[in-house]
Amino acid sequence: MIEELMKKGYDSDPVKNWKMKQNKEEVLNELLEDSQPEETDVDGVDYDYLLGMTMWSLTKERKDELLKKRDEKQQELRILQAKPPSQLWREDLDAFLEMMAGLTPAKSQMELLMNIPLTKLIYHPHDEPLLNHLKDDNLKIEPEYYMPIIPMLLVNGADGIGTGWMTKIPNYNPREIANNIKRLLDGEEPVPMKPWYKNFLGTVDELAHQRHLVSGVISILGPTTLEITELPVGTDYKEYNTDTSVRFVVSMSEEKLAKAEEEGLHKMFKLQTQLSSTSMVCFDHMGCLRKFDTVQEILKQFYDIRLEYYVKRKAYLEGMLQSEALKLSNQARD
Repeated sequence: MIEELMKKGYDSDPVKNWKMKQNKEEVLNELLEDSQPEETDVDGVDYDYLLGMTMWSLTKERKDELLKKRDEKQQELRILQAKPPSQLWREDLDAFLEMMAGLTPAKSQMELLMNIPLTKLIYHPHDEPLLNHLKDDNLKIEPEYYMPIIPMLLVNGADGIGTGWMTKIPNYNPREIANNIKRLLDGEEPVPMKPWYKNFLGTVDELAHQRHLVSGVISILGPTTLEITELPVGTDYKEYNTDTSVRFVVSMSEEKLAKAEEEGLHKMFKLQTQLSSTSMVCFDHMGCLRKFDTVQEILKQFYDIRLEYYVKRKAYLEGMLQSEALKLSNQARD
C-alpha cells in the first residue's frame, strides 16, 4: 500500500517519515478504513483524501479516540445493514406511535420525531409559505413557529423547568379541543376539559379548580387476592407482562385485605397522583414568555392567531390563482 502511494507521486516528507514508522501497515489500514471517499481509486481508496488527513501528526490518545469512534459507527452501520428497509421503517414508525400514545416516553430535551401522513393534516402545506423562516449562517432553517390546525401544546402537554420559571401543562383529548374550537367559531364559550391520556384505563377526577386526581385500576379477585391493571400517569414500573399493558397480582391475608379496604386500596398501593395546571407558562406568538391562568385562555390565544392565518392563507391562494390565470391568459394570447 505504501508503494502504491509512492507510485502516485506522493513523496512528501510526511509520507517518507510515515513509511519509516513501525507497524506502518497496520496504521495505514486503519487510516484507509477511516477514510470516506467520494471518488475512489481501483482499490476503492481516495488517496487524495487520505493524504489530506493529518492523523500521523496526532497524539496516540487522540488517534485511539478517533479510531474508537470509527469502530462504533461501523458497528452501528453493520446492525442497520443487517435489517431490511421495510423492517427499519416499521420499527421507526412503531416507536413513534408508541411515544405518541404515551407507551414509550421520549427524552424530554430531544424528542424523537418521524414524519407520518398525519403530519400534513395537522400542519397544512398551504400554511408553509406564510411561516416566518429563520436564518442561520445565511441558510434557511426552521420557522419561528408552526401553525397547526389545533393547539398541539394542549395535545402533547409540557413539563419543564427554566431559569426563574417552571411549566406543567397536562395532555388533553384532541377531539375535545376540536369541539371547543368549533364552539368558538359558533360564537360560544369553550367548555372546561379534563386531562386525557391515550390508552390510559384509569380515571381522572377534578378535585378543585385546575387540580385533578389521577387514579390507577385495582380490583379484588378473591378473599386474599388483588389485581392491579393500571398505574397512575407518570408512574413507572419495572416488572410487567407486555410492553403495552401492566398486570400485578397481590396476595395477602384476609385480615390485611380488610384493613387495606378500610384504608383505601388506591391510597395503600399508591395508585393515585395529582395533576396541577396552576403553572402553565409558555411562549406566545410574539416570542414572549407568558403565564396562562386556564386552558381555555391558551385555546383562545391559539384561536385568534389561527384565524388570522386562515385570512392570510385565503389571500395567498387568491393571489396564486390570479397569477396563474394571468399566465394562462397571456399564453392563450400568444
